[in-house]
Amino acid sequence: MDINKKLLKTQYRSNKNTMQIPVEGEMIISDTRPDIKEIISERAEPSVTAGNVTDGRVSFKGVLSSGIIYISKDEENPVSGASTIFNFEDFMNFEGILKDDCVKISAFTEHCEFRRVNERKVAIRAVVTIVIQKYSMSTAESIIPPEDKNGLQCLTESKIVRNHVLQNKTVFDIHETLSVPAAKPAADEVIFETYRVSDVDTKAMHGGYRITGVLNAEILYITSEGGLDSAKFDVPFDYTVDNDDVTEDMKAYSDIVVTEFKTGVFQDSSGENRIVDIDAVFSAVTDIFEDEKATYVSDAYCLQYPCVLEKNNITLPVFIGHNKARVAVKGTGSQTAGTDILQVINVSGNVTSQSAYAGNGYAAAEGVAEVTVLYVAEDDAKPVYSFKAYVPFHQEIEMAGAVEGDNIACDISLDGITFNIMNSREVEITANIIIEADIVRLEEKSAVSGIKDDSSSESCSPPAAVIYVVQKEDTLWDIAKRYCAVKEDIMSLNNIESEDLINQGEKILIMRKV
Repeated sequence: MDINKKLLKTQYRSNKNTMQIPVEGEMIISDTRPDIKEIISERAEPSVTAGNVTDGRVSFKGVLSSGIIYISKDEENPVSGASTIFNFEDFMNFEGILKDDCVKISAFTEHCEFRRVNERKVAIRAVVTIVIQKYSMSTAESIIPPEDKNGLQCLTESKIVRNHVLQNKTVFDIHETLSVPAAKPAADEVIFETYRVSDVDTKAMHGGYRITGVLNAEILYITSEGGLDSAKFDVPFDYTVDNDDVTEDMKAYSDIVVTEFKTGVFQDSSGENRIVDIDAVFSAVTDIFEDEKATYVSDAYCLQYPCVLEKNNITLPVFIGHNKARVAVKGTGSQTAGTDILQVINVSGNVTSQSAYAGNGYAAAEGVAEVTVLYVAEDDAKPVYSFKAYVPFHQEIEMAGAVEGDNIACDISLDGITFNIMNSREVEITANIIIEADIVRLEEKSAVSGIKDDSSSESCSPPAAVIYVVQKEDTLWDIAKRYCAVKEDIMSLNNIESEDLINQGEKILIMRKV
């Protein structure tokens, strides 16, 4: 039977693999910095800068940005800091992956150790977790119901699917000149920096997309009076990428990491060091999705003669829903090794050990907000101490239609930290978490790809007319196919307004076309 066909094609998030890699190196203290006496705080932030897919393997490169705050041997400058960047590269064996497959690679620090080798050198060892998400492709052929049916009856089904259209990688930078707040003392020297990206939003447009967000930066600095203080800056960014394959009705999501960050302090017109230059380089991986209506023939039969159906399978990523929520989680941090807290000067952190899953009517996200508290202590010999606080959380956000086992893509990020000093040993921590989740259900469907005459089969000759009693699981399509009838004729003959309006035990008259 000569019937036109069409190709169905979907691309969707599928399996992910993880691995842990060690990243090691040595930080050499600059000649402009004093000697190290004791390390009191550290950070290690990884980011993936490049990836390559070959058959069965994904290779990647990245950088680990590391920094320390330390007590120095210089009595005039008792607190100082240093930073460096380590490069890393490795590969992951990934069964079933092909060179043309699309992947998404991310990294986070699982564990890090900073060991003072001598007064000018620090050995750093970090364990970095690499997560690789694969996008799978599924294709199938479906016949197109002919306008002149000629006795061919087709059951057509449609689903709204969220197809992954493309992935684009781009690098952009910002340069911003800001001022130390008037309420803060002037900055003599920046010794430590923390930064993160928040409020990222990507908007698809005709011919490209626009990425907006905020760089939250904080500097720890030696004041002009020789003390220690910090200043926070929120730097918005707005970057547009041209891409002719993107239209305004598509959905765009960007993962952004900071690969380079640098600050400098300069004099203002009054001669005080209050001008802060911030330079940052971002690496953005943007995935573009499109909601499409996938229509296919799931069943067919012929009124005149028996036939055999040829079928093939396809995976449909059916979009269930999207939700974004902000939640505040609280915990308590206690310092046990240092002296009493006089003043908290810096609180920073990130979300670790994060995971997400779909439940019945909700999306669940969980993880740990790992927070570092830096404070001024009572000990003149060691005027600054730090400790870590760990705030676990489990949060469920509403997601109508979701069921357990659905495919979830969830971004969990830290949107800021506030604190309250409870006493000289404890600080109450409030971590503001952003949870943004998409739920997609992967449905396996069969599409009719061809129909062959089955002349060898004995032709079924049901009666020309019959009274049929509807059974529990019956559909009008099943009944019509069983009796070589036309579904629309049955509805008209029995005054059935909708094919869903048949009930168990109901009697209907069926007239077969002869």
